[in-house]
Amino acid sequence: IFWSLWSLTHSNPCCLELLAVFYSIKSRDNKMVGDLDGARKQWEIARRFNIASLTLAVILTIVLIIVY
Repeated sequence: IFWSLWSLTHSNPCCLELLAVFYSIKSRDNKMVGDLDGARKQWEIARRFNIASLTLAVILTIVLIIVY
């Protein structure tokens, strides 16, 4: 959840981090009720959204540096 929340507040291209936070919370909830397979699936989805968001943020930053 930490990575999702940090990215949500610092770099949020295309609102992907809202989805990552949503899936991170679902993963945590599944883990708390003992559904480890469901938690792993939700965590993997959140991880992919986090990676996509970070990649877009880096690309946009590089483009802005080059353009300006």
